[in-house]
Amino acid sequence: MAYRVRKDEGAVLIDCNGLFIGLSWEYKEKSGGIFDVYSSALIDGEGDEILYFSNRRLFDDSIVYYGDNLLCWDSEPEDDEIIGVNLDKIPKGVKSIYMALSIFGSREKALGDTEDIRLRIYDSEASDTVCEYKSDSDLTGKRNLILGKLFREGEKWYFKPVDEGFDTDGVFELKNCYKSY
Repeated sequence: MAYRVRKDEGAVLIDCNGLFIGLSWEYKEKSGGIFDVYSSALIDGEGDEILYFSNRRLFDDSIVYYGDNLLCWDSEPEDDEIIGVNLDKIPKGVKSIYMALSIFGSREKALGDTEDIRLRIYDSEASDTVCEYKSDSDLTGKRNLILGKLFREGEKWYFKPVDEGFDTDGVFELKNCYKSY
């Protein structure tokens, strides 16, 4: 049984080395159709890199953007996008990894046109869900969302929800917002 994390709780210990992060959402019926939402990972430390659809691998494949879950491999079908992480291989200079969702293209759409936004962390070998988080933010007019972060304390990694929306144009502008969390 997965641990369902709440925003006001402390951090959850991630007790596995290889993991997948599944991000999912639904389009609201009155949103006017499907639009492109994509995930990304913003790296705090070691070059402040951004992992997304045009930069799919970081740190010798210790963080990999798989993107759209077209085949539902080792994943529940509801994961719309997947990021793979091997915590043992991440350079010591990386302090945190922030998981985000962004609207691609259309200025007329916002993440408020979606619902049931979720983040799920699961063991890449056993496929057991470690923890889940469901956003409860009002994302009206927000085009980007930092959903949560993995962070290192000593040799251990933890997950903590952030759940903060921003009205910025894409992941590159979002890079200026996340370090305060």
